[in-house]
Amino acid sequence: MEVWNNIQQAEEFGANVSDATLNWTRVIERKNTIINKFTSGKEPKLKKLGVEFVRGHAKFASPTSIKVGDSEYYGERFLIGTGSKPSTPAIKGIEHAVTSKEILNLTSLPSSIAILGGGVISLEFAYILASAGVNVTIVLRGNTLLKTMDNETSELVLNMTKERGIEVKTNVHTESVLKHGDGHYTLIGQVDGKTLELETEIVMNATGRTPQVDGLGLENAGVRYSDKGIHVNEYFETTASGIYAAGDVIGGLMLTPIATYEAKLAIRNAIRGNKEKADYTLVPHAIFTMPPIANIGLSEEAAKEKGIEYKVYKSYLKHSAVAIILGEEAGYIKILTDKETGQIIGFHMVGIHADEIVHSMAIAMKAKFTIHDLAEIINVHPTISETLMLMAGK
Repeated sequence: MEVWNNIQQAEEFGANVSDATLNWTRVIERKNTIINKFTSGKEPKLKKLGVEFVRGHAKFASPTSIKVGDSEYYGERFLIGTGSKPSTPAIKGIEHAVTSKEILNLTSLPSSIAILGGGVISLEFAYILASAGVNVTIVLRGNTLLKTMDNETSELVLNMTKERGIEVKTNVHTESVLKHGDGHYTLIGQVDGKTLELETEIVMNATGRTPQVDGLGLENAGVRYSDKGIHVNEYFETTASGIYAAGDVIGGLMLTPIATYEAKLAIRNAIRGNKEKADYTLVPHAIFTMPPIANIGLSEEAAKEKGIEYKVYKSYLKHSAVAIILGEEAGYIKILTDKETGQIIGFHMVGIHADEIVHSMAIAMKAKFTIHDLAEIINVHPTISETLMLMAGK
């Protein structure tokens, strides 16, 4: 949708694109084509590596075998990586709500949508749909978006979201979703003792994700699990010897790079013996809104909780020449350092290229850079990332 946003702003840059329209059907067709390119090459590559690829529903028959249809496969080691599924909150009529999977397959756009939840999935889809002209309302239980992020970032994102025309209803206890004969819905909830009734064409459930543990026959293998995921030790081995699990299915940070990282460690431990443990100290996060949001390390709240005395370095993109030139002045950059040593302990950014710049900060923090080290780096001018060095040198 960034292309569409750029087209809408094109006249500011002197480009005349009057009468431009968004063909949502074509958007979805292109999405499907790209996904097919990514997935179609997986099976041939696996076969080339000598991996047998079997399609079907797998479940454990015993601690040493799994069944797929009528076939049974035996092994000394297993890795469970079944991922997660959308959470189902205790809301009457929630079965009428769509999830991110269905939204990505809509062939036509609704006129309005109510999105339940104030996290990453909710926000990303809210921005996509609002950019496409849909009337979007986010409905959340708490009082702010992205509650796990730095408070200042959350507040900035909340205001930025409202400025984009996305309505945000906070502190809502959602009770039910009613379906009408014309295909529209009414979302009913309570706010400060008053009843909220929200009419909408579609309701989306974006309240989070739950580990996918159903139907795996884990009981047959002696693998313990709960609604929070499969139980594993520090080496990703389950309660059944020789059976490992990694990724969303064990709960924790449900991110694709984390799943990949955990799977690598689990496979090494399964083959070489339990030696490698995960280190989640520095995990970069990015949210693909417009502009994107990114962070790594400690927030101010986390630093206070740990009793760390810290210093804040901050710059708003409205002061960046490149951001002004690109028409991307929304957002800010904040760096936290240990007050005594100057070592960088946190990075937070809302703004253009945040999803890329966070990698530079991940490398700097992995190398235990101080703010003084960062200030000494010769930057490329003019760029957004030069703001890091400029603010570090103040």
